[in-house]
Amino acid sequence: MELSNVPKKRVLYYKMCYNRTKGSDKMFKETFAANLKRARENAGYTQQYVADVLSISRTNIGKYESGALEPNIETIGELAELYKVTTDWLFGIIKNN
Repeated sequence: MELSNVPKKRVLYYKMCYNRTKGSDKMFKETFAANLKRARENAGYTQQYVADVLSISRTNIGKYESGALEPNIETIGELAELYKVTTDWLFGIIKNN
């Protein structure tokens, strides 16, 4: 996802949400990881397929889904777009996508 095409307010919002997954907010981080896995499974994709499409390692996809590694903001946007979900849902800000 090319962030230059995203309105500035939305980019700032993504960054705020992304920053909330760092540090002590463990519950928020766990929600993101669980939603990321759920979105992939609901889309019917394997970790290897996602890794191939986004040109990242399958190991990293697994780490994103377990919460062991945090994707960068561009990757978050690409994952949301691929899974056809909103970043709000991935971050647990809204309950239904």
